[in-house]
Amino acid sequence: MIDEVTQVLFDAADTSIRPRFRQLTKSQISEEAPNDLVTVADVEAERLISCGLLEILDIPVVGEEAVATDPSRLAALGGGHVGWWILSTELRTSYPVVGNTR
Repeated sequence: MIDEVTQVLFDAADTSIRPRFRQLTKSQISEEAPNDLVTVADVEAERLISCGLLEILDIPVVGEEAVATDPSRLAALGGGHVGWWILSTELRTSYPVVGNTR
């Protein structure tokens, strides 16, 4: 399963993140909350990752960007499921948005 998850992540990066690196326009960047940036690449990558993970194991997916637009999605964390996919960015979006490659 680890190899399958890794492939889903690489595919999402190849499709949504890498082609847009340092090429986003201001209209493709928004602020979910003060100092909390989100890009069209973030949203698209999360959607692709969510779909890919569901194909691997059909358990609820709770994604950071999806919850930001619809907090009721957090309810998926209850309800006696055997597990959950939790999606959140480790590297803050603000780094690539401002051109920081660290």
